[in-house]
Amino acid sequence: FGSRQRLHPGVAADSFPPLVRVGASGAMAQVCDNSSDESVEETTSSDEEQQHGNPLKANKKNVHKKALPCDKLARVGLVAAFATIGSTLFGLDIGYIGPIIESDSFKYDISHITHGSISPSTEGLIVSLFSIGAIVTAFPVISSAFIDGWGRKVTIIVGAVIFIIGSIIQATAHGSVQLLIGRFVAGMSIGLLSSVIVLYQSELAPASLRGALSTLYQLGITF
Repeated sequence: FGSRQRLHPGVAADSFPPLVRVGASGAMAQVCDNSSDESVEETTSSDEEQQHGNPLKANKKNVHKKALPCDKLARVGLVAAFATIGSTLFGLDIGYIGPIIESDSFKYDISHITHGSISPSTEGLIVSLFSIGAIVTAFPVISSAFIDGWGRKVTIIVGAVIFIIGSIIQATAHGSVQLLIGRFVAGMSIGLLSSVIVLYQSELAPASLRGALSTLYQLGITF
């Protein structure tokens, strides 16, 4: 108990047994003295700050933040940069789908035509199904089920696996239907990765590097 006894309202100090009061004045006396000394020192420092014209800082404690070691900063940067691969896949698909649709080999293997061009409706469907798949998994109800239920790292792994499956479906396609399915599956992975990557990078990074590492997502899209 010591000199700072917490008494219930309405209970007098004399109501405690004598043995407890003796113990309080014995073994615990040193602890109470130390705490009282600390309080005196804090009060003295507060008074000095008030005298020097800093009344707002009088009641604030000085908190010294330690900087992270260089090895930990390097590890955080590498992990955040590796997670940016998910956004790089998004930018990669946006960049390569246009020239692929116009290539003669694609027209022959997918649309089975030797001259002319693919119908505008088919071209629009090939391009848009990727974005539709991304919209589905980026919907808050679905993305939060993965992110909060499975965790950030597991969600990134799941998104990468889904993209691989979608890429295999597209690579082995011999018709428009299979290609469209592969586009939708690949888009689902991008929607999931777009939801989790920035969140993972911001939670991983220290406060001093949070803004810089979060912008890696946009860098990956435009890379």
